[in-house]
Amino acid sequence: MVIRWHASDYNGFANEDAVRAAIRAGNPVPSRYFASFCSKMKDMGSEAMLQKYRERPVAHVTIGPTGVPVLGKFLGQWMVWALVVSTVAAYLAVRIY
Repeated sequence: MVIRWHASDYNGFANEDAVRAAIRAGNPVPSRYFASFCSKMKDMGSEAMLQKYRERPVAHVTIGPTGVPVLGKFLGQWMVWALVVSTVAAYLAVRIY
């Protein structure tokens, strides 16, 4: 990180190799995963879900595609998105005022 502002927001696992091996063993496809996962909101208050939260861990995990991340593509997409949003905001500002 160039600016260390958010350096304390992220931590590694003490047993990272074991965690990575356990995730690889499940062969997950790239997506966002939650543990403890609940598919229906009405089940959030169930005793089984509350027990999962008590037992821990509660995790949000993002599994990316295999390979080195290519940040240039994402930066380009973000810049195009920022340009689109700015253009729409400018258009609305001109039309409203």
